[in-house]
Amino acid sequence: MNVNPVWDLNFNIGASKSNFDLSNYKVKNLELHTGATSTRIKLGDRNDSTDVTVEMGAASLILEIPKTTGCSVSGDMVMMSKDFPGLSKKDSGLYETDNFDKSWKKIFVRVNGGVSSIRLIRY
Repeated sequence: MNVNPVWDLNFNIGASKSNFDLSNYKVKNLELHTGATSTRIKLGDRNDSTDVTVEMGAASLILEIPKTTGCSVSGDMVMMSKDFPGLSKKDSGLYETDNFDKSWKKIFVRVNGGVSSIRLIRY
């Protein structure tokens, strides 16, 4: 993939194990639709704003987010196992990094999932 354009990515993944390192790319929108998967995605800070939409079934997801960005995670995560170190709960279904309001670069994550798990890693 070319590192120069701004990318809109759409991943539809069935039963699999996937690892995506997108840290060198300008990702504007990322849509992830999964079934029974184990997925790891590393995002970068090359774009000012990145929107991530996740629809997941019985799956596990690890998102790696740079410390240089503010991050907001929201959605319907009632039956999900959540691990969001470095994020504070702001409201029901809303978590933000402490630097969210001050950051020039932001990543917005919207998650809807069934019996699944999501983990956020700040690097």
